[in-house]
Amino acid sequence: MRWLLENLSSLLLALILALTVWVAAVSSSDPIELHTVSNPLAIDFRNLGDGLVLVNAQSRQTSVSVRAPRSVWNQLSAGDFSVWVDLKNLSEGTHQVPIRASVDQRLVQISNLDPSSDTVKLEAAISKELNINVVRHGEPAIGFRSDTPRITPSKAQVVGPRSAVDLVNHLQVDVDLTGRSQTFTQDLSLQALDAEGQPVAGVNVTPAMTQVSVGIEELGGYRSVVVLPKIDGEVEPGYQLTGITVQPTLVTVFSSDPSLVDQLGGFVETEPVTLAGVTGDIQKSVGLSLPEGVSIVGEKTVTVRVSISPIENSITITRPVEITSLRQGLFAQASPETVNIILNGPVPILDNLKPDDVRVVLDLNGKTVGTYQLTPQVLTSSSDINVQSVLPDTIEITISATPPPTAQPTAVP
Repeated sequence: MRWLLENLSSLLLALILALTVWVAAVSSSDPIELHTVSNPLAIDFRNLGDGLVLVNAQSRQTSVSVRAPRSVWNQLSAGDFSVWVDLKNLSEGTHQVPIRASVDQRLVQISNLDPSSDTVKLEAAISKELNINVVRHGEPAIGFRSDTPRITPSKAQVVGPRSAVDLVNHLQVDVDLTGRSQTFTQDLSLQALDAEGQPVAGVNVTPAMTQVSVGIEELGGYRSVVVLPKIDGEVEPGYQLTGITVQPTLVTVFSSDPSLVDQLGGFVETEPVTLAGVTGDIQKSVGLSLPEGVSIVGEKTVTVRVSISPIENSITITRPVEITSLRQGLFAQASPETVNIILNGPVPILDNLKPDDVRVVLDLNGKTVGTYQLTPQVLTSSSDINVQSVLPDTIEITISATPPPTAQPTAVP
């Protein structure tokens, strides 16, 4: 015990030196560094009193500088920090409050906040109930009128800071009637507007939407009717009718005698569109066949589009094999000398094919004496003709320096 007491000061000095050496060693391998977190951090405003609203804060973010070992810096993230302003016990008015911060990491020390304080404005939260005004835009379709809109609910609450709520003069919902010809119901958003009709920011409207129903009725003497295209005649032989459309599909008609409109039966026919001699698509503007005393409202004609296409068929033809690009002085013999070709295409084209409209060609360019199995090429004069099959699809060609019994030598210039 005496020895321990006599050497206590030396032991303490040795311990201090050991700690100093250890700290120096750690610091040299993992030095403490001062940095600012890369992005400013959002401020959380806490403990707002009942009946108060935070109207404004000079700062919503702050930059945080911290001291930490280099190894810890590599692990830090924004989620490790909490930044807040405590609004507890603050009354209505403007206040200068400190910004506080903490970090959920050992060995990390917050060094500085910029800004370190914030100016906040608190106001009493109030509400008031206002009627909802409906503003109509546009006009219904010709021959129709709109009833007074019905809204559910017809009132709503405006909630927010006193200064903003006091600015709200009325609540408004806008409904568009343009071109409407049927009764409709829509859920539309409410707007809080000031006396000049400008939106007021910073308030909430409860409920945020209202249901608007508008009745649309047809005026006496007016009626919407379907347009029925009238087609006369038949397409040319070999062609088929593939479609008929009319635009617009509905028109509004008017008569000073409503009974005439009621007798229409829900549709009117166009003037006749003749198909005689037609072999392709047509588009025509035509009038409507209306009873005397009845007229169309607006544009006096409609557009009728008629789609016509050729009827397709398949035929089989036989064609001789034509040889091209044979070297001079050589002779070629095809076996077989003709092929059968199955073609598909419009009947009018197939019915009028000429020999030169379909050719079977073998190109012997670069070929020397010998026997070859080659695929012939079928050439057609029209892109509407499709080659379905060639029989046979391979031709044997024998090239020789002496003429076969029926072959003719190529000319030598």
